[in-house]
Amino acid sequence: MLERRGLRVPGTVLISGTVAMVPGVDQFASRWRVQLEDPATGETIDAAYRVELLPEAIG
Repeated sequence: MLERRGLRVPGTVLISGTVAMVPGVDQFASRWRVQLEDPATGETIDAAYRVELLPEAIG
């Protein structure tokens, strides 16, 4: 779908599905930062990304 619309460029990720949210979190934010922590070791993994809406609905 992205390729057909000319939107497939390096660094693009298409996420589809439902992401569980903590109550009170703005699920329509334009940027996200998440962190996972291993409680046994205290080690963490971080991820951050910017959201760009597709120009029209797919389907």
